[in-house]
Amino acid sequence: MKKFLAALSLLVSLNSFAWPVRPAVWFNYTNASAQVYNNLYQPIVCRGVIVAQTMYGNRLESWLNSTVIFPGQFQTVFVYSNMNDPITGAWANAECFWY
Repeated sequence: MKKFLAALSLLVSLNSFAWPVRPAVWFNYTNASAQVYNNLYQPIVCRGVIVAQTMYGNRLESWLNSTVIFPGQFQTVFVYSNMNDPITGAWANAECFWY
């Protein structure tokens, strides 16, 4: 019984971990976007955030939560500002795991 539980816990732990991905980030004066691409051969589930900083110090965030991305497809997350307070920088973070 102990061997069975040990094997089961190992199997579950190998299939349930998340790995960080590096989303592609683009920004201009009024919007910022981050894109996560699935180049694997099976669906993945991702969660992440894009954060943008405006000229006057406002922080804009948009979250990606438990989104399924099928092989060969991508998911994009956006944040928007206006020309009176333009975006000066943006960064993103995401982690994915097997579906």
